[in-house]
Amino acid sequence: MQDPSDRHLARSVFKFSILYLMLLCAGMAVDTLPAVHGLTASLTDHLQMLVSALPISGSFTP
Repeated sequence: MQDPSDRHLARSVFKFSILYLMLLCAGMAVDTLPAVHGLTASLTDHLQMLVSALPISGSFTP
């Protein structure tokens, strides 16, 4: 276990948490762009088409 008074460890955990929050906010900002909504809709359509084209049998035999 680490010493609870280890300032270096506390500082690195704090920096990591701030970086995580910044990335989360950036992801939310990118998600609001109209181009991203069009891209995800197109990707969803293609994925549904791909899944529907897969042969699915009624039973699974290894």
